[in-house]
Amino acid sequence: MLHRHGHHVRLPIGQEVRGLAEPVVDAVALDAALRELHHVLAEVAGASQRRCETFFDELNEFGVHSVGTSSR
Repeated sequence: MLHRHGHHVRLPIGQEVRGLAEPVVDAVALDAALRELHHVLAEVAGASQRRCETFFDELNEFGVHSVGTSSR
């Protein structure tokens, strides 16, 4: 189950139907779930990049211009 902004999205993987040996996957539902997952991952990546940029901006304010060096 994928949690996104207070909502739950059920991933339709491994649903079993009596009489069938293999799990049944609803292709349309799986596509929708994968699109939602892609969207969530893009949001997370964007937020993570913004945090890194803010962190390095703050380091620059203190005179640290690259990891392991400082301006003197």
